Amino acid sequence: MSQQQWALHKLSKWLECNVDGIYEHLPWSYAPSSCLKLLPDGKFRFCKECVSFGYQSVFNNIISHRICAMHKLPLTEACALCAKKHLAGFHDCSSIFQPAIRCAACGFQDIGILSEIKMRHSPGLIETIKEYGSRQAEWYSALGALGWSVRDYCNFYLVDDVYRDYLTGPLEQLTGLDSPETLSGSTKDKQPIVFLRSRLKSSSLIGSRVEPQSVVCNKLLHRHLAGHQLCLSHLSQMVDYPNGKEMEICLCPVSLAYILLCTKDIYSIQASSGSASARIEGLEKLELPLRPPEQVFSYRDAVLVFLSILGKLEYYVSKGQSFYVLSRPEHKYLFQNETSGVILKKSSYSFRNLCRSKPPRIRVFRDGIGGPILIISDLKERPNRDYRATKRVIF
Repeated sequence: MSQQQWALHKLSKWLECNVDGIYEHLPWSYAPSSCLKLLPDGKFRFCKECVSFGYQSVFNNIISHRICAMHKLPLTEACALCAKKHLAGFHDCSSIFQPAIRCAACGFQDIGILSEIKMRHSPGLIETIKEYGSRQAEWYSALGALGWSVRDYCNFYLVDDVYRDYLTGPLEQLTGLDSPETLSGSTKDKQPIVFLRSRLKSSSLIGSRVEPQSVVCNKLLHRHLAGHQLCLSHLSQMVDYPNGKEMEICLCPVSLAYILLCTKDIYSIQASSGSASARIEGLEKLELPLRPPEQVFSYRDAVLVFLSILGKLEYYVSKGQSFYVLSRPEHKYLFQNETSGVILKKSSYSFRNLCRSKPPRIRVFRDGIGGPILIISDLKERPNRDYRATKRVIF
């Protein structure tokens, strides 16, 4: 039950008076309720090591948990067939599914009652779970204590695997704690961050001076790309629509971040004829849109998106794996409202000047049939045109 249900239940006060240490067993004593939501019906996660010797924790089905408390391994989601048959065992008048072999699709192996009873006598089991579990609880409580300023980031971290991968390091730096991912050794992100509190409130934007997208883009060009004009020219040829030019060049993170900013259209703005965004997209002869393009409220916000893209590029390049770059206007970077702030991964000077390194360390490739931009981390690697086999990063 929830904390509110507990407070209203008839037996709650009696239990509190008669059961010593009752609060040690109540989940909201360890983490905010937002961290304790269960997976959707019909789904459950498990640890492959645990089920091999007869153990499955109910905590694995909490949506924010992704790591096994005992083996420090990422949890696996059961396939639809195993989930349906196993979860049926928790309903009254239902037989418990007991397959004889491990599932070839997901690796699940049902837990017999005798195996589980035997397992629970394992020395140190409770101590191991309690030690790692308490550190998990401390982490989730710290996320809740960060307050409204980073609420959106915490919510995305809790429920979205992509955001969790990217936000673990920043949230560790804000809380001063190790995340479950770091405790398990499954991730290590030490890229510095900067947390900027929002200076603008939505109400203050009304009647304020606004600037067209072309003006904002030109300001960015003069301030951040003065020494990267040749790189920008090559990248512009590469991403020119409709098909672009098939080529392979040295990665210039500053130029690529600028192009991604233009092509994603700041705040979902449609590229207008004659704007810097339109030139980058090869749309100089673009017909006027049915509705007039919106305007950017703040040049500062555009700079924050630009710096966010740079930091994200360095984060994924540092992993040493090739990936496709996909630009999507609906992808959020800034969660700004009256109470929120902005988390930015800081890019290093050496990364921003990769294009000047000799020999080139990172390459950029795009085929001539309109495919996405591919970042190739290994100089010996050949371009892989199988989009499904290569990681895709949304900007």
